[in-house]
Amino acid sequence: MKDDSGLENLFEGDIELSSVENEKNISGGLTLTGNIFFWMGFLVLIASPILAAAGGAPFLIIVGIVFFFSSWISSLLFKGMANIIDLLIEIKNK
Repeated sequence: MKDDSGLENLFEGDIELSSVENEKNISGGLTLTGNIFFWMGFLVLIASPILAAAGGAPFLIIVGIVFFFSSWISSLLFKGMANIIDLLIEIKNK
């Protein structure tokens, strides 16, 4: 028996909307991750001279600078991936 109520496509629009929202959530999550990496590196950069002065080891300053640059590059990578996803969403929606 065939059902002609038209309910089989009732939730089709919701599925398309949820995939776009999911992609935006991924993009926002990547941006947030990039920001967290940057601020972690910044905090280590601020803390390393204090720890070097307290411990008397100037090597800790170098470790702090290297950690900051490493986290900054990671931050740029995550934010770049978020921008690529945003651009792909815009291209898909056109």
